[in-house]
Amino acid sequence: RDKERETMKKDQPRYSYSEKEARDPLNVIGGAIFSGDIDISHPIGFGYTHENIAIHKNTTSLLPRSKNPYATVIAYNDAPIISGYASEANQEKLKNTPALIADRRGKGSIILFADDPNFRATWYGTNKLFLNSLFFSLVFDPPRNN
Repeated sequence: RDKERETMKKDQPRYSYSEKEARDPLNVIGGAIFSGDIDISHPIGFGYTHENIAIHKNTTSLLPRSKNPYATVIAYNDAPIISGYASEANQEKLKNTPALIADRRGKGSIILFADDPNFRATWYGTNKLFLNSLFFSLVFDPPRNN
């Protein structure tokens, strides 16, 4: 246990509290609009006609990449931020990562959103994704293994 504490002390940087206000924005996304590529052929993408979609993002959460090559319905673009603020590190961390994954497990489905598609009932661009995830969750098939 003492060895663990020693390692933590060595690896953990120390900052002055006066730097907190300047450093906090580097670790959060308080509300920004990100650009993503949507697979409009996927049932969860039903009703969308353009492959580019604006997504409201207010967390730094990342979705894991799926082993299923058909499961990523939306992925953030190479240059994901459209409006708002996200640090360069967060933009780099999020680019080309999944924003929406829809996969089948057994007789059910797992649908993961990186952020709330119904954010405060004001962000209408992604409401349809939420409804599609309810109505079409059993419509898409898992990949067949050869």
